[in-house]
Amino acid sequence: MAINLNRPLRGFRFVQTQVGDTLQKVAARELGDVSQWPSLIYINNLVYPYLTDDETQATEQVILNGGTIMVPSAALLMPLAATADTALGTDIALQNGRLSGDGMGDFAVVSGSDNYEQAVSTKLVTRQGRMLWYPSYGSRLRKLIGSVNGPTAGLLARSYASATILSDQRTVSVGKISVTVQGAAINVSASAVTVNGSVDVDVSA
Repeated sequence: MAINLNRPLRGFRFVQTQVGDTLQKVAARELGDVSQWPSLIYINNLVYPYLTDDETQATEQVILNGGTIMVPSAALLMPLAATADTALGTDIALQNGRLSGDGMGDFAVVSGSDNYEQAVSTKLVTRQGRMLWYPSYGSRLRKLIGSVNGPTAGLLARSYASATILSDQRTVSVGKISVTVQGAAINVSASAVTVNGSVDVDVSA
C-alpha cells in the first residue's frame, strides 16, 4: 500500500510508547494498520532506528521507549507544531468563575491538563444558550436541575455530560463517567482521554 508522506494531516494525538516498541507495533496498536508505520516517521520527524530502548541512542529524532509519540487522529484538528507539553494549551486561570491575578500585577494562567480540566468544567456548569453570541456553548445538564434522581435523569445526565466533554476538540474519548442529580445540585466525575493522555474531570454545578 502506497503512503503519501506529503499529504495534509487533519490532526494528531499523543500516545506513550512501550518497552520493545517499534513503529510497526505502534501503527498496529494505535492505527489498526501496521502498513501505516512510515507516516509516523513523517509526523515525528524521526531518523533510524526511530524508537529505541537504549538511552545512549535516544536523540531529538530517535524516541526513547516510554516517551510519547504523535499518531494521526482523523477527528482532531491540532497543529503539528504542538508538543506533548503544549497540546492542551494555556489560558487565563479562573477561581470560582472569576479572573485571578498572579500576585505580580498580571493575570494568572493555567496550562496543560489543568487548563483542559478548567475549560471542560466551565463548559459543564454553563447552561447552554446562556451566552448570546455563542448559543451552542455550554451544557444541557442544568435542564435536569429539580428532576428526580432516577434512572431516566441519570441516563440523560450522562449523555449530556459526555456530549459536552466530547465537544472539546482536545478530547479523544470519554472513559468512566458518573453523574448524579440531587435537587439543585449536579455532580460530574469523568475520565477523559485527551490528545495528551487521560485527565480526570470533577465538577459540581
